[in-house]
Amino acid sequence: MTLRRQLVLLFIRMAALGLRFVFFALFFRYSEALYGQYGLVAVSITLGTYLLGMEFYTYVQREWLRPGRELHNPFWHQLLFYAILYPLILPLFLLLFYYGFLDWQYAGWFFAVLVAEHLAMEVFRLLFLVGRPLWANVNLFLRNGLWVLPALWQMYAGGGLDIGDLLRYWFAGDLLALTTVLAARRDAWRALLPERKLQMQWIWRGWRIALPFFVAALSFKLVEFADRYVIDAFMNKVSLGVYTFFSNMAMLVNTVVYTAVISVLYPQVVKTLMNNNAGKPDSEAGIIETDSDNDNRTSAISFLHFRHEIRKWTWGAAIAALAGMPLLLFLLGKQNRLQYFDVFAVLVAANAIYNFSMAWHFVLYARRRDRLIVNSAVMAAVLNLVLNLMAVPLWGLRGAAWATLASMGLIWWLKWRGGRRVY
Repeated sequence: MTLRRQLVLLFIRMAALGLRFVFFALFFRYSEALYGQYGLVAVSITLGTYLLGMEFYTYVQREWLRPGRELHNPFWHQLLFYAILYPLILPLFLLLFYYGFLDWQYAGWFFAVLVAEHLAMEVFRLLFLVGRPLWANVNLFLRNGLWVLPALWQMYAGGGLDIGDLLRYWFAGDLLALTTVLAARRDAWRALLPERKLQMQWIWRGWRIALPFFVAALSFKLVEFADRYVIDAFMNKVSLGVYTFFSNMAMLVNTVVYTAVISVLYPQVVKTLMNNNAGKPDSEAGIIETDSDNDNRTSAISFLHFRHEIRKWTWGAAIAALAGMPLLLFLLGKQNRLQYFDVFAVLVAANAIYNFSMAWHFVLYARRRDRLIVNSAVMAAVLNLVLNLMAVPLWGLRGAAWATLASMGLIWWLKWRGGRRVY
């Protein structure tokens, strides 16, 4: 990929990120309670996309890339899997409305966005898989960035808005994102065509293989978002809005590092780690003891560079976030929310620690230690839920922030310990 193309892709991603930042800030200024309500809707849809997909795409991707693959049209069978799964999973979300987390009047648009968001996300993955990274990033921009512009216009110039309006704009963005599938290569289109014989055994095997990845992904999302439901249950929408704002801003530390470092470097790091066996790093002196083999030395250097870049960008993003938050609150006229600056600081620390764990995550991934990755996510999710249920009733938003920090710390420790053993 040429440098010019890389810069174009980075610009598209950063444009989407910038629009989300402006949206979060101005929405929080507009209404803290409405922002809290939207935050709960948004995390419910995010969790829903994982439940609807169950990470089945990981198996389909492997099948697509495997020479002499068993099926000519794995994407068609992927759609069949979703057709089976949707009627089983979608009714579960009615519980969110039944127990009062979400308002019944928005149920129709909620389910429409949930399905459209999941399908648009699968198109995004398909485009990357078949070598269309530009259109994949356009897809991301349409469903994550562009639709917030009319929402902001209505918010400040159109006489106000509600959750229903936001869901309609979001749905429109997803529909536009779905059209990017037209950019897929011809062979991908053929793989979407129906096949005469339905391979249910292939689908069943794929589900069993993808299940551990699904458990890990969903567990981590619970670490990120379970606190929202607990805050809503024990506090109020205004408190939820304040916490959601600080949490979303803190998560930008993850987004910046992933966009600038991880998404760029991890393919080469994983490749070198898979092909070589590097020695263990000396954590005190930064010295690498490797064999004389040049490939092993390359693997070690590649990993050290990856870890260094993650640390450098994380520290920079975290310092910028902490330094900029008081100014942002002043510009938004929300100086009174500086009383919760410590909550924001703890959440920034939690996201920074998670970034640090990612270097060791890819060591485990390259060494095929999937069980340790899954176990770390599940253990962190259980810890997070228990701590939130204990701490939020006692200490409110601060309890939720510290529960997140403890959970991210556990993920880092387990991956660091496991990663050093197999590095």
